[in-house]
Amino acid sequence: MEFHELHRTVCDELSRSLDTINDVRIGQLIERIGQAKRIFCDGKGRSGLAAAAFAMRLVQMGIQAHLAVEATSPAIEAGDLLIVFTASGETENLVSHVITAKKAGAEIAVVSTNADSKIASNADCCVLVSANSKDKAGTASVQPMGSLFEQSILVMCDVICIILMEKRQLKEQDLRIRHNNME
Repeated sequence: MEFHELHRTVCDELSRSLDTINDVRIGQLIERIGQAKRIFCDGKGRSGLAAAAFAMRLVQMGIQAHLAVEATSPAIEAGDLLIVFTASGETENLVSHVITAKKAGAEIAVVSTNADSKIASNADCCVLVSANSKDKAGTASVQPMGSLFEQSILVMCDVICIILMEKRQLKEQDLRIRHNNME
């Protein structure tokens, strides 16, 4: 395939994947983010990179957000929200993080392709994305492994941030003043 034909195919796949996200469930996630004392984002591999991008944008919006496993992250506790990004919902160390957070009294949200996973069964809020995981085919895609899921969650999180900016009456310049100035 030629580049332009292929990028159109990928963009079409991404659009179809995002269209499967349930409005009520995404609304519940946004509400929980707004109510939480602190947000902890978690994921592994490319999903973890999307989680980091989301946490970064939340911080720029003035929301206390952390990556769950960073050395400088505080202990999770009641009033906090752990958001786990995992296509399979079965990654062992993420399951362990969910159990720890639950014992500490935190709420759990998961963004996944698997409603029947260990993490989803322990979550207070579950947002499902129709896409492949690295381990199993789901939605037909020309892309390898979990690429469609990872792209979908990155775009989904950017849209969530736009909604949160509107709710908090934030403009882009409000985020710029909190952007890392030691890059």
